[in-house]
Formats: sequence, C-alpha cells, structure tokens
Amino acid sequence: EVDLNILKAWEITKGSPEVLVGILDTGLQIESPALSASIYKNPVEKQNGRDDDQNGYIDDLHGWDFFGGSASVFDSYLHDHHGTYLASIIAASHAEGSPMAGIAPGVTIVPLKFMSGSSGDLNDAIAAIEYAHALGVRIINCSWDSTNYNAKLEAVMKRYGDILFVCSAGKYDADLARTPVYPACFPLENVLCVAAADNRGNICELSGYGREADVAAPGKDILGLTPDGSVIYSGGSSAAAACVTGIAALVKSANPALNAAEIATVLKAGTKKLNALQNQVMSGGIIDAYECVKKAERWEEISRWK
Repeated sequence: EVDLNILKAWEITKGSPEVLVGILDTGLQIESPALSASIYKNPVEKQNGRDDDQNGYIDDLHGWDFFGGSASVFDSYLHDHHGTYLASIIAASHAEGSPMAGIAPGVTIVPLKFMSGSSGDLNDAIAAIEYAHALGVRIINCSWDSTNYNAKLEAVMKRYGDILFVCSAGKYDADLARTPVYPACFPLENVLCVAAADNRGNICELSGYGREADVAAPGKDILGLTPDGSVIYSGGSSAAAACVTGIAALVKSANPALNAAEIATVLKAGTKKLNALQNQVMSGGIIDAYECVKKAERWEEISRWK
C-alpha cells in the first residue's frame, strides 16, 4: 500500500528532469525486476575493457565497486542485501508485477559500493563521493554510521556542498549530543540527520535522537526487497534515511533549481509536528512527502518571507 501523500507527491513531480541519487553503501542487485529500470546507465561507457569516458574507471556502466575495485556493483546476497533493500525503498518500480513501489520510482540510482556486508573503508567512501559528484549526483544516501570522527570525510562532504547527504542517526539508542555518530553529526548544512520513528510517532528502539537529529521518518517494519526479489519488513534509522532520500529526490524533481542546503531546509520544514517528537528531533516532527514537495514548489515565495 502506498501512502496517499506520496501518491500526491508523485503527481506533482511527473515528467520532471532526471535526478541522480547515489547509494553509498554495500552493492545492490541491479538486475532486480523492480530496480533495473531505475539503475544508472553510463551513456558513454561500453563493456569492452577500455575507459571510454576517461574518468579512470573501466567499464563503469552502472556505478562502481570501490570496495573491490571493479565495475561489478553486486557480488552476493550476503554482502549486498543492505544496499538492495535501501534502493527498493527509494526507487523500486511501481510497474505491474512489481511487489512494491519505492518513494521516488522515477529517479535514477547510482550504486556507490564501498562496503561489503558491514565492512568498509572511509577512504573508499571518499573516492565514491568524488566519483558521484563528477557524474552529477546531487543526493547521496548514507545509511551507515561510525562513532569515530573522520576529518577527511567531513572535509570532502564540505567540499562538495552541492551534494545533499542524507544520513542515518545511528543504532545506539542514545542522545546524539552525548554519543554522536558520523557522518550524520557533521555540522554541515548539506548533511541531514534522520532518526527512525515507529507508527505511533515514537523514536524507534536503537535509533539515535536528540537536537542533533534534524527530522524523523518511518523506521519500523518498512517494506523492502532482498536481492532475490523477496519482500521483507525491516527498519531502523537506515530505512528512515532511505525514506527521506526518496523524498529529497521528489523535492529536487519538483524544483530542480534548489541546492543541497535549500533541499535540507525544505525537508526540515515539511514535517508533521508530533508531541512525542518534541525535543527528540530538531524539527519536532515526522517527514511528510506532500508537504515537502509543496514547499519545494513554493520555495521562491517562501524564501522571500524570511
């Protein structure tokens, strides 16, 4: 079942220019029938063992595996289920026969594999961000976290201030002011920190929360796909961040002129206020796709009021 507000947001964004969304995570199953139409296809590169577009990556038809150093962005169910699940939340097709619809099925997903299972090197994440920026990706989902601050990662996210990084609030059931997680807690205007909420509007167990979190999004029993096409229900701040990434893509579709900081502002303003979320997230509310898209359409008018 698709949320009515998401359906209304779809109607507004029909026929919008292509929006590229990077999934900086594990690999993902690009041959999944529900995802294949949404996967990035390099218009220049051919599978011929040569670097046709001269970007330093040979045969990168559908993104790149920075973890393994190859063009294969899917290796196995075990190691690449997380990225597949996130991609389905963001952009699974709603065509006939698909078991589910993503939040923004018209956007283009760019696989940026820097993890295998739960292992990854932040130097590979940095290389992936640089690669994505060159492709024109301006929204990147980061559904992973570390309690270790990394100055190089913060610097590259700051350098590419025209990319919106939608980041999960972590899995430590702690106030982020006391137990910060990164990259969600980098103090950058193009980084959005997303906490997970349940269907009663309460912060989910194990999700980070507090004034360092910008918004809450659905994060309990969220429908998604596995690499073999099975439907599962999972959750956490990873799923919540993917929900917000999908809505960010709808916002960008509704108003392509918005920059990363402006999209972040729209997302924080486009929330439904809930008593349970007061002092749990900065916005005091849970994300609302339709409200976000309406605010994106009226951005020029709204920004004049400030």
